[in-house]
Amino acid sequence: MDRTKGKRYDFKKNCTDRKTAEYVLNEVIKEYQNNPKWEIGKQELIDLPNGEVRVEVELTFREYETKNKMSW
Repeated sequence: MDRTKGKRYDFKKNCTDRKTAEYVLNEVIKEYQNNPKWEIGKQELIDLPNGEVRVEVELTFREYETKNKMSW
C-alpha cells in the first residue's frame, strides 16, 4: 500500500460552548478513527473572542494502491 497519496480536508465548526465543542470533536474522531481510508491529524479546540469555541480536526483521505501480488 502506498500512503504517499492523499487529499487533506480540514473539519472546522464553531460551537456555542465548550461542552458542545467537545461533543462535536469526539463525534468526528469516532466517525473517522476506524476507517483505514482516513487519517486523523491535529485536533484542536480554540476559544474565540465572542465566547464560541471552534473545533478543528485535520483529516486526510488516503488513496490506497493495491497491487495484485498473485502470480500464475
